[in-house]
Amino acid sequence: MTQIAGVDGCPGGWLCITLDSETDAVTANIFPTARQLLAFNPHIEAMAIDMPIGLPHSGRRRCDKLAKNALGNRHVCVFYAPTRDALSSPSRIAASTILGRGATVQEWEIYSKINNLDLALTSSHQRWCFEVHPEICFWAWNDATAMEHKKSSAEGRQAREQLIDAHWPHHRANVLQELSGNEQIATNHYADDDVNDAFACLWTAQRLIAQNAERMPPDPDVDVRGLRMEIWY
Repeated sequence: MTQIAGVDGCPGGWLCITLDSETDAVTANIFPTARQLLAFNPHIEAMAIDMPIGLPHSGRRRCDKLAKNALGNRHVCVFYAPTRDALSSPSRIAASTILGRGATVQEWEIYSKINNLDLALTSSHQRWCFEVHPEICFWAWNDATAMEHKKSSAEGRQAREQLIDAHWPHHRANVLQELSGNEQIATNHYADDDVNDAFACLWTAQRLIAQNAERMPPDPDVDVRGLRMEIWY
């Protein structure tokens, strides 16, 4: 029994879509913390997570630069991962000072998620936990062409859902139904965009199991904690 998972950070924590490759059964959960996410299913062989794994001591990660280059005009979808010192800073202004550049509000808002995952991960987790970026996943899925419209727009949402539904008929609808029917999950804990992004991550997890996924860069750097800094697709 091969199980894979695609994970996207969401307002409620971590949205995880799990697929059993043998039965084609799909399930969805939202975990408040990364520790709960990593511990919930020991049978998962590949988990693709939309969140930086491995942080630089200074400067910018090569994988982020390569991802931005691949997306061209849509490069703004990729944020540069913070340095460890910036991640632990008390404010966005302090983080900007450490980074030597302005940390955007959107960047700062995900620092807590990056820290939550970083505290839970060890280098051994990277045997089955892999960093991905949904827009790079969709770029690869879309024949190495960046999605034309923002994911939050009607056109962008439709284009992404067409890819998902063509690859996994009914799975997206089933996940949305499962989430909406779960009394423990509030409607403001996730958005449709989070579900689409998690499916993009799941697509790369499937490629990882099939051993045809690729990564940026092919020769990743390793941070001070022994974590590889790479983005898979």
